Amino acid sequence: MDRLQALHVFVAVAQAESFVGGARALGLSVPLATRAVNELEDALGARLFTRTTRRVRLTNVGRAFAEEVREILAHLRAAEATVKGAVLRSTGLLRITAPRNSDACTSHRWLRSSSMPGRR
Repeated sequence: MDRLQALHVFVAVAQAESFVGGARALGLSVPLATRAVNELEDALGARLFTRTTRRVRLTNVGRAFAEEVREILAHLRAAEATVKGAVLRSTGLLRITAPRNSDACTSHRWLRSSSMPGRR
């Protein structure tokens, strides 16, 4: 599992306060979620959770890390939305050529009102 997905798993487990809940929220198996968090902890050299048989709680380091990771993931989602919005947004002039007896002549009012903001 890559680091970015491991960060998503970490945040989900932290929010759910359980590996089962975090895994379920992401549609992953519990062993995969556990392995992702364990590998993340090993890579960081720090314990992010205190585990008991009944509950998972963030350590102080884990709590600080979770806040930073949530911000990073929010910035990533915003950046992705910006790019997707730029790609999906139409720009430029659209010219339509059609014979005079076609339906295009009768629908020009609809085109003008729906696609040209600020121009009527």
